[in-house]
Amino acid sequence: MRGEILVGVERRRRWSADQKLSILAEVGVNRATVTQVAQRHEITRQQIYAWRHKMRREMDLGNTGPVTFLPVELGERDATHTPSTIVSEAKDETPAKRRRKPRVSDDTLRERIVLDPGEDCPHCAGPLRLIGEDVSEILEFISAKLKLVETARLKKTCRRCEKITQMPAPSGTAAPPGVAYYFSADRKGEHPQKHLAAFKGILQADAYAGFKALYAPDKEGNIKVREAACWAHLRRDFHDAWKATGSVIAKEAIDRIGEVYDIEREITGKSSENRLAVRQKQSKPKVVAFKAWAEDQLGKISGKGDLAKAFRYAL
Repeated sequence: MRGEILVGVERRRRWSADQKLSILAEVGVNRATVTQVAQRHEITRQQIYAWRHKMRREMDLGNTGPVTFLPVELGERDATHTPSTIVSEAKDETPAKRRRKPRVSDDTLRERIVLDPGEDCPHCAGPLRLIGEDVSEILEFISAKLKLVETARLKKTCRRCEKITQMPAPSGTAAPPGVAYYFSADRKGEHPQKHLAAFKGILQADAYAGFKALYAPDKEGNIKVREAACWAHLRRDFHDAWKATGSVIAKEAIDRIGEVYDIEREITGKSSENRLAVRQKQSKPKVVAFKAWAEDQLGKISGKGDLAKAFRYAL
């Protein structure tokens, strides 16, 4: 019964492994469906699916030898039904493909990232010598190609104090650790004022009136929360004015804001210390210049138009 299938009630035929693979290979050629291939060889769609499943299972198990097919019980059939009618009554649906685990080979593209703690001991400033490394690997899909990214954290020991130094393991990003969302049933200012009552620091937000009380000094005159306004909202009014009137002043405002955006794009994902240093050195002069320019322009244009409204919102 090895390799034997039924194509009718009384008709039997043996198929070799090579023949079965050849039949499976016909599916999809010139848009041939499983049903069409089955009819061509006077077999059933279910038998093709069984062969296909067997072949895939052999591949998943890593069997590199010839595929071994086992007999499949097709069950009793009505003698009045020919193989053609049995096939035509079945729906032409291909079983869903299973996603396989990517396999890494010697030909897989590789990238090595080395995190070196330096040459001097951070504890006593003595010279460091390499004693080993810890290696982690991740797989990345790039343009339908696999790339193995290896990160090596060099482990060094001090020749003077013998303490071991190593870079910390990457956590994936240097961006802020998380985002929290608070839902309020309405837009009353009491909601943000309540859940930020104990907050101290810089609050980045839009011009929502509910935040204003947070920026006010306390009874001792101390400011607990400093406002960091939203540049996207500021830019929006200038963009609307430019689209409506073609104002060159509005366009210049957009371009100046764009220069600040460009700096932010370059430091995205960097550490907070790095972002602060770049903003102080590059962004701050541009923001100060923008404020002075905006104040000058507001005194030259009509105070009733949308452009003046945009400047007042920004200032």
